[in-house]
Amino acid sequence: MNLTELLVLASKNELSERTAIEHARSHNLTLAQFANMFALALAQSYREQRYDFAFCDNAANWLFGFMTDETFLASNNNTLPSPAYDVYLAFDAGEYHHRGDDKDVVAEEKYTKPLILEILSRQYV
Repeated sequence: MNLTELLVLASKNELSERTAIEHARSHNLTLAQFANMFALALAQSYREQRYDFAFCDNAANWLFGFMTDETFLASNNNTLPSPAYDVYLAFDAGEYHHRGDDKDVVAEEKYTKPLILEILSRQYV
């Protein structure tokens, strides 16, 4: 299974933790490395408009669930990795109307898009 297939399954909340862990192991990745790779691919796909906000938000929500699971946390010293957590937060910020914003403000436009661009502008090794 390739990363695109994993993103699609995650967007439908059909990606099992076991499948994600097996994918990471088969590519010699730690779970944190897998989460970061997944998140950056998701962010890049969103920026390139391959996937819409709903697709990406669903996949980011799956990722957050994966990263807050006992297995993941135990493998990563009970911490959430960056940029994976940052990508989740960027999509989360686009889910709701923020206090102080006018009612016509589109949260995705105001929060998610600039945050994703900022995350992708960073240099990750």
